[in-house]
Order: sequence, then structure tokens, then C-alpha cells
Amino acid sequence: MNFVSKIEISINKEALKAFSNLSLQQNIFGHHSLEVVCRRDTFEEEGGFILGESEKILGGEITLVISTEDDDKNEFTGIITEVTASKADGPFGGDIVISAQSTDILLDDGEHCRSFEEKTLEKTIKQILKEYRFDTQFIKPKNSKDSMPFTVQYKESAYAFISRMAAKKGEWFFYNGTDLVFGELPSKSVELIFGKDLSHFDFSLKLDDLKFKYMAYDYLNEEIVSSDSGDQKVSKMSDKAKTAYDKSEQLYKHETSCLYNNSLSESDAQGHLDKRVEMIKKSQAAGFVSLNGSSDNPNLILGCEISIIESVRVDGGPAKTVEHGKYIVTSLSHSCDRTGNYQNNFTAIPIEIDVPPFTTPHAIPFCETQSAKVMDNVDPEKMGRIRVQFAWQETENTLSPWIRIITPHSGKEKGFYFIPEIGDEMLVAFEGGNAEKPYVIGSLYHGQAKPDGLFDADNNIKAIRTRSGHTIEFIDKEGAEELKIYDYNKNNYVITLASHSSEIKIESAGNIDVVAQGDMSMEAVGDMKIKANNIEMTSNQNFD
Repeated sequence: MNFVSKIEISINKEALKAFSNLSLQQNIFGHHSLEVVCRRDTFEEEGGFILGESEKILGGEITLVISTEDDDKNEFTGIITEVTASKADGPFGGDIVISAQSTDILLDDGEHCRSFEEKTLEKTIKQILKEYRFDTQFIKPKNSKDSMPFTVQYKESAYAFISRMAAKKGEWFFYNGTDLVFGELPSKSVELIFGKDLSHFDFSLKLDDLKFKYMAYDYLNEEIVSSDSGDQKVSKMSDKAKTAYDKSEQLYKHETSCLYNNSLSESDAQGHLDKRVEMIKKSQAAGFVSLNGSSDNPNLILGCEISIIESVRVDGGPAKTVEHGKYIVTSLSHSCDRTGNYQNNFTAIPIEIDVPPFTTPHAIPFCETQSAKVMDNVDPEKMGRIRVQFAWQETENTLSPWIRIITPHSGKEKGFYFIPEIGDEMLVAFEGGNAEKPYVIGSLYHGQAKPDGLFDADNNIKAIRTRSGHTIEFIDKEGAEELKIYDYNKNNYVITLASHSSEIKIESAGNIDVVAQGDMSMEAVGDMKIKANNIEMTSNQNFD
């Protein structure tokens, strides 16, 4: 039974007079694509270039409206991304093929690098969409309400970033034909009756390994936390999904163990890890059951709820209504010809789920080692951490979180304690390549910060120097080996330990005080010389 009463196509708000056939592919995992085939003479006149007038619609807005007998409308708005013209012998002279994609293709404009600090998922997504002038009325995260300490979009388009965040946080994200949906699903529901507007449907059940354990390192508390999937329960499942769940539990008996190397909540590492394990398990359960079907009901849209109903007569008795459950539509394929013959094919999953089946907390932004500038070095936790700014953070003046520094030695009240100064250039790497887990692996000289005074063409000088110029200098020149300790200009003090001559020399522009709480002895095999303007020696007891 065909419910379609009218199909309207408009390009830049101007109605398309006629078309031969159309197909619309819609999926929650990517952009939608619309293809409309028209006769060539719909746009072009004989004698002109093969792609003359029709090229003007490239980049234009195309709208498809499928109206039903009950005056319901299913709309799709997209952008024409390709126009193909062909010439052929025959009465119509060839075809014009109009290819369009959903308007969210504009979010896939190229790679971006930016970071967000202490923002909720909702505010982050809305900020990005507003920059692209997208409506945000359906941006309603369901599972993620807390503020996120540090979130990175690295070499990702806006669309790729939002898709990844949806997968990471267990939120729905898709274009429903006219609007972007993030989080809560639309309230629309459609009833499909087998033999009436549903011509075919099939179910699929599958198994999955549900036994796993994750471990993570909480460096703030110097503790390894772990979470066992067996401790996390999935309460929201359809009966069929429960069957697959139980079978999976019975068959997969070996528990796997894996490192969770993503960021942890600083206030509750254990709770954070438990939620991630629970999310993974719920995602697996969401994929146990799938439904495929064919229908001629055009009211179906992505994310809508459908009910599958069948009327069955057994042995000639009265009709019995069989309900096959409720589902969420995850993909749709529409097709229609010029006579109005309409059909769709769809895929759906049970409505009894907590998170989408594509959910994975392992969806991280991968990042390569790079340099950054020190912006803050007063660690509130006194752990020797710093905050840096990467080149791609300068535009929005954002910073990294407090990040740790690799040192030759570290430990409680011990270690190699050298905190970089503000403005120093650092080389930063990322744990597991995760842009949200940076750490400092070293410091770098650059064109405006050279070790000029220490440079030696023969590499005879090694040194340690602080901000104010305090220096420990090692001189390895053959025949002149020395270790010197001095201030920046060597005009206040110099202590020289000369290996080549077995001499120690102490020089000071001020006083030199030698104080010992115990005994002090001075012994020279050779002569001892003392020279001063005045010499004063005091003994509290004996003077021998």
C-alpha cells in the first residue's frame, strides 16, 4: 500500500518541474546523499554546452518533501555537491544527475586544532555549531552533564570532532533530514504493520565477549585502579538482546585484561573508570539485535521509534495481533520514480538501550610530538608540573592542563628538580598519542634563546645555568680541565676546581665565611701563606 500522495523537489526554492527517479541514503554514521535524475532538457537546450545551465545549481540548496495521504511531510534539505550531464541518442538527449549531501557536510570543511577547558559537552558542541550557523535546538546531551577539564579537537573537522565526542560520551549524533540531533532522540513514533505498509522484515542476533577488565594509573594518588565488566550490569535490554547477552556470558569464559590509557577524573578515578567499563558493556549490548525491513511508509526518519505489528490467523481462527517490539531507526534508504512509486529500506535496533552501539570511550584525538611554550609554572599541587601553550592554542589563548615533566630522577623529597621558566620552549609528547594526555620530554633552544656564552667550537664546555646566572661549568679542554661555579658575570664569586693542576681556588667580590659547628683543621705539606691588611684571631679557651 502506497502512502505517498506527492513528491516535491525544489532547488534554491524553485520547484523542479520533473524528475525520472530519485534515491536518498540516510545513516547515523555519516552524511546523507541524495541523487535525482532528470531529463537533460529539464535544464539544457539543444546546441549549448553539455553542462551549461545546469552548472548554475552547483552549491545550491535542494529540498525534497514527501507528503502522505494524511498530510504528513518527510523533508530533506541538502546541498548540491555534484552535477553530471550526459548526452545520448534518443528522444530526451541524455540525463542530468544531481547529487547532493546533507547540510552537515559543511561541518566537514577541513582539519582544525583547538582545545576547550572546563566546559560541558553541551556548551562545547553548541559553541562549534554556532560558529557554522547551525541551529542548536536539538543539542541535548543525555549521558554527559559534567564539565570536561580538557578536551582537544586535533586535526579533525568539526563534524569528525562532534562524531568522536558522541562516540566517546555515548550520545546519539546525526542529521534527521532538516536538523542536527545530539543526545536525546526525537519523540516521533511510527507504527508499521506487516502486510500493509511493511512488506519485509528480518531479525539478527549476535554474540560478543562481555568479560574484560580495565586498569588505569591514577598518578595524583599514585594508585592503580581497576574495573571488572562483571561488576557492571546492563539492566535495559530487550528480551531478544537478553538472550544474546546470556549466551555470550556462557560462551566467553576467559576474562581479558587491558590498560585504559585515557584521561581520568582527578577527583574520582575509580568512579570514572567504572563508568567507562559500564559504557562499553552497554554499547556491546546495544549491538546484540538488529532489524532490517522494507516499507512504503514515508514517515520514517532517522532516530524515530518504530513498532512492528503483525496480524496472524491460526487455523482459520480470529486474527491475533503479534507485536515484534519497538526499535530505533539507524539507517534509511528511500527510492522513488516519476510515477510516485515509493519504497524505503531501513535498519533499526531495539529501543531498550542506554547508549548507541557505536559508543567507545577509546575515541581519542591522536597527536604527534611537538613544541610548546611554558605559560605557568606555579603548580598548585606542588608536583613540579607546568602549563604550556601549543602554537595552535595561541589564536584562542587557551592552555594545556597541568602536565608532568620527565626528569632524570624523581621521588619524595628527592630528585632532579629543575622547573622550566615562563616563556621557555618545551618538547611535548602524548601518552598513547592522546592529545588530551600531554607530558614534557625536554627543553629546546631556539633562535631567540641560544647558549651563546657557553658555546665552544670543540665542545669542551658543558654547563648548568639558572635564570639569574648561577652556573656550574665543566671544562673538558685537554690540559685545562676544570669545574667552575660562578654567577653570570663572574664578578661576584668564582670557585674553580682545576683537575689539570690539582688546584682549588675560591674568589669573591665580597666576604668569605667558613663556619663549622665541629672541629676544623687546615694542613699543608708545603708552605701556608696568609695575607691581609689586618689579622685578628680569637680563642675562647686555649691558643697553642
